[in-house]
Order: sequence, then structure tokens, then C-alpha cells
Amino acid sequence: MSAASVSLLVAVVGLLGVALGWGLNLWSEQRREERRWAREDRLRFHDKKLAACEEFYISAVEVAVRVGNNLAPGSDLMRALARSEGSIGFLASPKLEKAAASVQAGIRMGVENKVQNRTAFNKGVNGLLGEFRRAIREELGVALEGEMTPLSMEGEPKA
Repeated sequence: MSAASVSLLVAVVGLLGVALGWGLNLWSEQRREERRWAREDRLRFHDKKLAACEEFYISAVEVAVRVGNNLAPGSDLMRALARSEGSIGFLASPKLEKAAASVQAGIRMGVENKVQNRTAFNKGVNGLLGEFRRAIREELGVALEGEMTPLSMEGEPKA
């Protein structure tokens, strides 16, 4: 091999190394940006999600306490509960939306069927609210303030 071909080979290998390094750097930067965008997407609506979850939780407890006291399925409280569940469906993950829908369905069933066994109803709703709180904790990384089981066996909020 002549000195000229060795020089040419070294130059080609050098150019390939520069091109490979540039390509790897571009790929690495793109991956870093994708991770940053994903993180921003997760955090973008965090406060709004939390506010929607708190609003739904408060509405659910208010409605559940009044079940059995002539609460109509189309009452303002039931509509407020449905609206707040809709906000969760818009902002949150399918898992959190499913947990909220379960709470609403359990309460709606109690309203429509005119609850006969208040203790069983409260136990069931407390369980559904607990699942909802766990879903909030998993998705948002925070716990809601207050009782884990907000309904007593008499149907009144715990003091």
C-alpha cells in the first residue's frame, strides 16, 4: 500500500467517524427532547387534574350523604357529579376515569334504587372512593386530604 492510499484511507475513516459521531449526537439529542416533551405532557395539567379530582370527590361525598333523602336522579347534585366526572374523563388517564365512573355508577345505583341498607351502601361507596383515591395517588403522586372512608355507617360525613 502506498503512502497516498494510506492517507486516503485515514481521511475516509476520519470522515466516517465524524459522520457517525454527528448522527449519534443528533439521535441522542432527539431522544432527550422526546423524554422532555413526555415529562412536560405528564406535568402540564397536573394542577387541573388534581382540582378536577378534588371537585369530583367532594361532589361524590355530598351526593352519597344525601342518598335516601329523596334525592332525584336528575337533581342539581347529580348533574354536578356527572359534570365533574366529565372533567376527569377529559383531563385524566383511562384508569382514573374508570375509577370515577365506578364511584358515580355506585352512587347513581343507590339514588335510583332508593337505598334500603344504608350501611351496605356506605361500605360500598367508601370502597369505590378508596379505589378512586388510590388511582389519584398513582397518577398524580399526591393524596387527597381528609378521611379515606368519608361515610360513617349512619350516612353522615365523619367529623
